[in-house]
Amino acid sequence: MRLQIIEEVVDEVSSNPVISGWIKKDRVRAITASYLNSLTDEELIEKSTTDQLAIELAAIIKTEIRSSNPVVGPDEFEAVLNRVDTDVRMGVANGICEVTVSKGETIDILFGKIDGELKHLANETVDKYSGEVADKVTKRLDRTMAAVPCGLPVMLLTGFLRLMFGLMR
Repeated sequence: MRLQIIEEVVDEVSSNPVISGWIKKDRVRAITASYLNSLTDEELIEKSTTDQLAIELAAIIKTEIRSSNPVVGPDEFEAVLNRVDTDVRMGVANGICEVTVSKGETIDILFGKIDGELKHLANETVDKYSGEVADKVTKRLDRTMAAVPCGLPVMLLTGFLRLMFGLMR
């Protein structure tokens, strides 16, 4: 995921002719790689899900641009820095999406495993009871199971990202 984010951020920031005149592609790559490599896998996952990753990375790139002292009016300069924010956010999002799309089969497998485990646990619970108690337990489990998918995608994405970092090392 780190590599995809690096390349997507570089592509987005470098696609603007004004910004690319103030900061070179190789410098954006070096800054982005240095920042991402300074994070643990857990930090990277957490920051990417809260938008903190894009905010911090944009701040570093904007500091680099400011230090280059481009000759331009303050209003235009702020507009360009706002564009850097947008480009970095898009690059981070595109990098995460690229990993998610390319690993769609793995995500489907994870959904299947979780669904199977939940059904197995439900069946084990119901098997312990009989008659009216079993019916009540079954109805309660059905209601509970119906509510599970609401938060499941977030849990799966986090688990998926942790799985991917484990596989990529």
